[in-house]
Amino acid sequence: MPDFRKNKSKQPRREFLMKVGMVLVLALLVCLAVADIKIYRRRRELNAQVAGLQSKIQQLKDQNAALKENTVRADDNAYVEKIAREELDLQLPGEKVISFVKASGQEADAGAKPPNILQSWLARLGGWFKK
Repeated sequence: MPDFRKNKSKQPRREFLMKVGMVLVLALLVCLAVADIKIYRRRRELNAQVAGLQSKIQQLKDQNAALKENTVRADDNAYVEKIAREELDLQLPGEKVISFVKASGQEADAGAKPPNILQSWLARLGGWFKK
């Protein structure tokens, strides 16, 4: 008959080592998952910064192109005159500038909404009783 006592004495030690090993592997997996999440968040932040900087670069390139175009056109007298009149409100000697200003009543009427039906009826009824 075989003797199983020797195998029984080795199994608790082996079971303990297996459990400790599994706990260590599980702890390692958790640490790796946490590190991966942190890296993912950081990568998203950096990608957002890169996108913002790329749009800013494009805006600066557009602005640079407009400035280059304006420097090329700076020798054109018609362009200089147009800029002087429109942006700087300048005029040639002997010219008269005419400005049109709305009356204060016209400004209020322009911004006001048309009255609804009830308001128009009340205004008509109120007009009958005024002297």
